Amino acid sequence: MSMVGGLPRAVRCAVFSIVCFTSISAPLARVDAADNVRIAVAKADAAAPIFIAQEKGYFAKDGVRADIVFTDQPQIMPQAVLSGDLDFALAGMVAAFFNLAGDGSLRIIAGNLEEAPGFKGQAVVVSNQADAAGLKSFHDLAGHSVAIFAAGTPQQYDLSKLAAKYGFDYGSLRMMTLGTMPNMVSAVIGNSADAAVAPAPFIRQPLEAGKLHNLGWIGDEFGVAVTALITSGKTADNKSDLVNRVLRAYRTASRDYHDAFTGPDEKPKEGPTAPEIYSILSKYLNEPVETIKSGIGHIDGEARLNVADIQTQIAWYKSQGMVKPEVDAAKIIDARYAVPSPGKP
Repeated sequence: MSMVGGLPRAVRCAVFSIVCFTSISAPLARVDAADNVRIAVAKADAAAPIFIAQEKGYFAKDGVRADIVFTDQPQIMPQAVLSGDLDFALAGMVAAFFNLAGDGSLRIIAGNLEEAPGFKGQAVVVSNQADAAGLKSFHDLAGHSVAIFAAGTPQQYDLSKLAAKYGFDYGSLRMMTLGTMPNMVSAVIGNSADAAVAPAPFIRQPLEAGKLHNLGWIGDEFGVAVTALITSGKTADNKSDLVNRVLRAYRTASRDYHDAFTGPDEKPKEGPTAPEIYSILSKYLNEPVETIKSGIGHIDGEARLNVADIQTQIAWYKSQGMVKPEVDAAKIIDARYAVPSPGKP
C-alpha cells in the first residue's frame, strides 16, 4: 500500500485508517480483465449508488472490481484520493475540499446527494427553551446560538442562504463548533445551543420524543449539492476509460435509487422497487429499514450535478475567507464527465 509521504504524520495515519477500516469487494464477471478500484464512502444513504452497483453487479459487468472502503472520517477521504490510496470517493462539498481541489488535483465527476423539496435531508431544529422564548420560524433566528459540525461546512452555507431568503443578519448568529452530529443535537436538547442544522437520522428520535422542535427542512427552501463523486486529476486525465466504466455503473445505480424513492414530479414517492433498495441499504448500512426510511435523500436519476450551486458555494466560502481566492470551480468540476442538472437555481 502506497502512502503519501509528503502529508503530515497525523493525516497519513488517518488516511491509513480509512484504507484499512472496512472493504467489500464485488464478485467479478471477468476476473482476468477487471480493473481494481477503491471507492471510499461514509455509512450513509448517500452511498446508495455505490452499494447498489456493487450488489447488482453493475461494476463487475463493466470489468471493474470495486472495493468499497467505509470510513468514519469522511473529511480525510479527499486527501486519500489525492495521494492515490483511494481511487474514488463520495466527498462532502465543504470548504476544505474546495481548497484541496482548487487547482484541479481533485475532480468532481458526478452528482450525488442533494437537498430537494419533500426530502428529509437536513433540518433546522431548536431547543424547547428557545421555542418557548419565541424562536418559532426561520425569521426568528437572528442573534441565536447555532451548533455546527465545523467551520466551512454546509451548516454555515445553509444558514447564510436562509438569512438571505428570510431577511435576518447572518453575522448575528453565534456559531458553536462541536465536532460531531451527536454533540450538536445533544447541545440543543440540553439548551446549551438554541438551534442546529442536522441530518434526519440524528434528529428523528428526539423530535418524536418532543425534545426538539423542527423549524423546517432545508430541501424545502432551496436546492443544495451536498456530496459528489470525486477522483484525482491524474485518474481523470489518464484513465478516462476506467472513469467512464465506473460512471456507467454508478449512473445505472443512481437511476435505481431515484426510481425507488422519487415520483415523476421529483417529489418523494416509493415505487415498486423500493423494498429491494431498502434491503440493499439495510445490508450495507447495517441499519433496520425503518431507520433508513427516516432519512431517504434525493439523488438525481442521471447522477447529474448542481453545478450552479457548487459555484455559489465556492463564491460564498471565498467571501467568508474560508476558501482561497485562487480556487476555480471550472478546474474542480470536470466537464468531460460531470453532467449539469438542468434548471437548477
